[in-house]
Amino acid sequence: MKKPIQSPKIVVSAYLQEALLNEYGLRVIEARPVKSVWQLNTETGLYCLKVVTHRRKRLKFVLGAMEYLVKSGFHELARLVPTRDGRLFTKVRHHIIFLTEWVEGHKCEFARPADLAAAATTLANFHRHARGYSPPEDSQYKVMWGKWPAILQARWESLTQYKEIAWAKPIKTEFDQLFLTHYAYYHRQAELAVRLLEQSPYAQLVEEGARAQSFIHQDVAGRNFIIAPSGTALLIDFDLVRYDLRVLDLLRLVERTMKKCHWDIKMANLALSRYQSVSRLTPAEWEVLLAFLLFPQKFWRIANRYYTKLDEYSPKQLLQKLEKIISRQDRRHQFLHSFAWLYCQRWLD
Repeated sequence: MKKPIQSPKIVVSAYLQEALLNEYGLRVIEARPVKSVWQLNTETGLYCLKVVTHRRKRLKFVLGAMEYLVKSGFHELARLVPTRDGRLFTKVRHHIIFLTEWVEGHKCEFARPADLAAAATTLANFHRHARGYSPPEDSQYKVMWGKWPAILQARWESLTQYKEIAWAKPIKTEFDQLFLTHYAYYHRQAELAVRLLEQSPYAQLVEEGARAQSFIHQDVAGRNFIIAPSGTALLIDFDLVRYDLRVLDLLRLVERTMKKCHWDIKMANLALSRYQSVSRLTPAEWEVLLAFLLFPQKFWRIANRYYTKLDEYSPKQLLQKLEKIISRQDRRHQFLHSFAWLYCQRWLD
């Protein structure tokens, strides 16, 4: 029997080695864990092995989307490596695995202008090709068309519920006191976001997106872009891909950039100008993006965790997160006003 290949945290079992040889024709020399994947050094080069927890039907949709992107001309991603008989994934005992090429480079840092520009360019190119994808037969996927107004409305209303919970406590915690102090400001922002989305051409964009079968990445973060030696950004980890408006991906790009860059609008302008050099946004999309940016998602999420899921989170850590959000309140406020005027020619209340 073959000896398992040892790595610092993982043992690639003999049966997995055998499966890689039989299914992919790859003889593994060394395996190394890199976050949630394995880097496989084989006789024919480096590969990325991912063991997935998705159900088979969900994985069919995700990998089908990746394959569709390549066929439609998008190449800034790690290409799938099929099995010898052409399948995109395979089952090894109780696990489902798939392989991609290993992409060399460094993790994208949104605070680094060159990295941010490359990521925005790749994201725009991705969106240009992420259209017309019909889900594979017997696949499972998420469709978000038209759902966001109700979601944001419910989150806005839940802030009032959390306020009532906090007020009802005879002895208020430090978190309660801080939440109540800043509740009115964030509740007003949530209301404004809901109203703007209601008044925006969101329904029109949904109709157009559904007709075009547009899909998004959903997890636009620095960790999901690899900057190749050439300077090109490669997009990875498509686990959350779904049907939705591209402004949701842009929302995450802008918010995560601002978090890293202290809400400096110059960095948002850099990302958006690079994106627009590849694929321009319509006035309707700017209006919808503004509404999503206005919604105080982080404030809501931390309050939601504290008042409904406290057994799952550390109260001390949630307090620290709330303090951090509030410490950035003024900078975020200024950013939102500047963004609204610059991109939507709108004064915010």
